[in-house]
Amino acid sequence: MSLPAVSRYSATSPHLLRWFKTYNQGKSYSKQVKPFNFLLMFQASKIKHASCIDDYEENIKLKYLSKVIALFCKDSAIALDNCFDRNTGKSISKEQLKTYAQCLAQYHLHPEDKFHNADYLDRGIVQRRHIQVEAIKYIGKEANRWEEQLYLGENPEAQIEYGVSPELKERIRGTTLNLCRSFGLAKLARQAGLSVGDVSDILSGKRNPRVEIWLKLMRAAQDSEAQKYQADQKNQILLRMIKDMCNQQSTRKIAKESCVDSANLSHVLNGRRNITASMRTKLERALGSSNSFNSAS
Repeated sequence: MSLPAVSRYSATSPHLLRWFKTYNQGKSYSKQVKPFNFLLMFQASKIKHASCIDDYEENIKLKYLSKVIALFCKDSAIALDNCFDRNTGKSISKEQLKTYAQCLAQYHLHPEDKFHNADYLDRGIVQRRHIQVEAIKYIGKEANRWEEQLYLGENPEAQIEYGVSPELKERIRGTTLNLCRSFGLAKLARQAGLSVGDVSDILSGKRNPRVEIWLKLMRAAQDSEAQKYQADQKNQILLRMIKDMCNQQSTRKIAKESCVDSANLSHVLNGRRNITASMRTKLERALGSSNSFNSAS
């Protein structure tokens, strides 16, 4: 784990070969990196890189981090002695490279997309996500430009897509419109990452966007519906606990301790009015104080 992390690199596309445009400039063809050449790629450590820089300003800004490569060799120890920056051509010492331990240090904090409650720094029991098919999209080769994405990162545009059928798009549109009726424009726009004006034009029929936008709105409505359901469940639990407290003491006393109007609280507990965010906060605070008092007792 203390060895420098290394991976194999191959110039399998013009885009990957362009990495070496600066390096190849002015060199004879025999000394250039050519299409489908194999090399080894290392990662420069920001901390170690900074400690090797004498210029204070450059050290602080760290505008440039070495792009470290080496000639391909099965023995990585030999390759380490021949590391260089592919842009400047300068030699790089192995002390400036990131180790396997550094690369994997935070891997255990990596989000797990297959489960709920499995994001960065989440704690507790995870729940398996369920797949809901929103649309069937016709695509090209499934592994299109996969090797390029391995080095450059995921690129959704690399996938060849042929879209969806007109019938399916119309079905998605109808489903999305039905889901969106229960929510305000501002909430949907915020949830979908769109402007309020765009959402208004789409839902009113002034615009007929591509299917990806309809799916964004559908997911936004579904997320809003899930949040509303969770909030309703929490409100029911809260009101049930407050009702128990009122039965043990009195509604007037609980309302006074919570700094809410007793008539409004009575209407909320009887289901004649919906609980507001302000009242919920005050009741939660009162319930928390009561629990703390009971625990202390």
